[in-house]
This record gives sequence, structure tokens and C-alpha cells, in this order.
Amino acid sequence: MILAIDAIWAYDRASGPTCGALAVCPPGEVVTRLNAEIDKALAAPDVRGTLEDNGMTMIGGTPAEFAALMQDGIARYGTIIKAAGIEPE
Repeated sequence: MILAIDAIWAYDRASGPTCGALAVCPPGEVVTRLNAEIDKALAAPDVRGTLEDNGMTMIGGTPAEFAALMQDGIARYGTIIKAAGIEPE
């Protein structure tokens, strides 16, 4: 079955490769540096071009924005999973 993405009006989700650090990673200098280096790599024309040629759109962002994205996903899809009665196997 093929479903046009326009038909999913409530679909608002970033997906694809992400990079995060474990919660035990000390906040501050390490996370800030890691984030800056990843954002720099994503902005490099050759990296951006290759990823865009493969259908990806780079968004980058701050650690706080990434945390908010993850929390939104947990809340959004947790509700759907519970409503559907989906259980882990």
C-alpha cells in the first residue's frame, strides 16, 4: 500500500540518523564541543551535498532542541502506542 504523505496531516516528525550523548556524559564543555563539531560537519558543502543527494535535510541544533525533539517523540508516539495496545515482544 502506498500512502501519500499529504494524507498524513498530523505527521510532523524528523527522522533519520541522530547523534546524542549518554545522559551520564557531563554537560558543558564536552557536549558543547561535540555539538559544534557535528554542526560544522553538517554545514560542510561536500557532506551537505551528499546527504541532500540522498534525500536528507540537515537540521542540526542545540542539545536542548534535540532533547525537546526526543521528549516530543516519546509523548506523541507513546500515546499512539498505548492507544493501539502495542506491547513489546
